[in-house]
Amino acid sequence: MSFTDDSAALLTVRDLAVVFGRAARLTPAVRGVSFEMRRHEVVALVGESGSGKSTTGLALLGLITPGAAAVKGSINLARKDGTRLEIAKLPERLLRQVRGNDVAMIFQEPMSALDPIYTIGTQISEALRVHRKMSAREARAESLRLLTLLDIPSPDRCLTNYPHELSGGMRQRVMIAMALSGRPALLIADEPTTALDVTIQAQIVDHLKALQHQTGMAILFVTHDLGLVSEIASRVLVMYAGQIVEEGSVEQVFKRPRMPYTQALMRSRPRLGRGYQGGVKKKIAAIPGAVPNPAALPRGCSFHPRCPFFLPNVCDAAEPPLEVTEPGWRVRCMRWRELEERAA
Repeated sequence: MSFTDDSAALLTVRDLAVVFGRAARLTPAVRGVSFEMRRHEVVALVGESGSGKSTTGLALLGLITPGAAAVKGSINLARKDGTRLEIAKLPERLLRQVRGNDVAMIFQEPMSALDPIYTIGTQISEALRVHRKMSAREARAESLRLLTLLDIPSPDRCLTNYPHELSGGMRQRVMIAMALSGRPALLIADEPTTALDVTIQAQIVDHLKALQHQTGMAILFVTHDLGLVSEIASRVLVMYAGQIVEEGSVEQVFKRPRMPYTQALMRSRPRLGRGYQGGVKKKIAAIPGAVPNPAALPRGCSFHPRCPFFLPNVCDAAEPPLEVTEPGWRVRCMRWRELEERAA
């Protein structure tokens, strides 16, 4: 299958499951996740903390520690040379060739991902020399170009800095530069703006949008911030308790969410001008309760203990399937048809 064939999926994930622990104490962090990503596509993976978003991203790169967790299912990736690989079955030796070269990741906390004892220039150059076989001089020139592309002031001086000498926003841009150094076809951005103020968040999102447009790479944007989703993505996957509970275009899901959990997420978004009504301050509509412990999931729909539309002996009787409601739109809810008719 040719890499230039835009009709073929870049990434196909089928029945992905990640289970932590051993024997008597098993914790299912990801359960039966399936989705596809096309080349040049930006897909957002959203949900509350603890829903399994980051674990899914790590599994796609083969970064789940063997022995600590079991990874099952299919992760099929089209490489830049046209071949296809099953990531879940690759030995570590081959995974190192894929990471950075075909798939790269921007980690949630750059201070933990960057090595504190090496300069920024050394760390970016290492990736370039490993994946693109550059000489030391070529790697330095390319590192300088990447930092300049990301609007880092005094990029030549930045190359000599250590991670602790940079601000959070600068460290995140360095992480993006490292991720882009291998020219990956797929970039996984794991909450890249979490620890940044809103101004820097906007700058990072703008950089990712511009780079995606320039390079044509696909991006899986992992976030809990729904405000960012409409800024960068065309399609959204909503995750809860380790499962995909709604999938569709951003326009579909944001305008008419069908899964009660997605509806609750949308209501809980802070919005400009929505804080006061008639001079009285309104509270944000928080979702009651918390994401369930993956080691003790409720029977039936995992969201039913928090759902305002819970119906006994229906929502807690069996786990709802992920149904196709319209082409490209899937929902996991026993009552979505009834709720749709009621809303209409």
